[in-house]
Amino acid sequence: MIKEAVAKMKDKYYLPELNSESVVISGGGFVGQWDEYIVRTYGCVVHIFEPFMSNMEKIIEHFRGVIPTVYFHLIGLYDYDGLKDFHIYAGKSNSYSTTLRTDKELKEVITINVVRLDTFMRKNNIQKVDLLKLNVEGAEVQILKSLSPSTAKKIKCISFASHEGKVTTQEEHKETLEHLKSIGYKVEPFNEQKHLNRWKCIYEDSNI
Repeated sequence: MIKEAVAKMKDKYYLPELNSESVVISGGGFVGQWDEYIVRTYGCVVHIFEPFMSNMEKIIEHFRGVIPTVYFHLIGLYDYDGLKDFHIYAGKSNSYSTTLRTDKELKEVITINVVRLDTFMRKNNIQKVDLLKLNVEGAEVQILKSLSPSTAKKIKCISFASHEGKVTTQEEHKETLEHLKSIGYKVEPFNEQKHLNRWKCIYEDSNI
């Protein structure tokens, strides 16, 4: 039985119609609650990206005893393939971002592996994605602005958190939305409950 806390995950992001044939890419798995909800509800293929080992261990624990089609990737999504410094900030729960923030106490800087979404999909021969979910503390800007038209055609729906005014600037957010529109997406805010900084993007000419 899905725990009540996990069931609430369904309202955090816009969800298209999913089924056991669907493919989901989850950028920013955190501790895996949202991913667990998707897998247990729809039984679809899920690729979870989480660059921090402590979080990934918690994600894997969520799926212990379950036999889902889930792939765990200890790497971050970004706009190039290689290494990237991440800033980790102190608090009740560690938060992090690719950019240096002045409103939080810096705890440490670590270097992680990152991969471009186009590269990942090409190397793994992924020809269609029903949902790309992103909540990666501001790196959404880099990931989405680097999305090529050829890869966009394979991604039916994108649901992401903007972090506008916190980690990313209004101008960066605007440029991101304009790029998504230019490569074929209809973009609009997702205002479910209190999640006013969430966006849904539907590829208008998709044959998926």
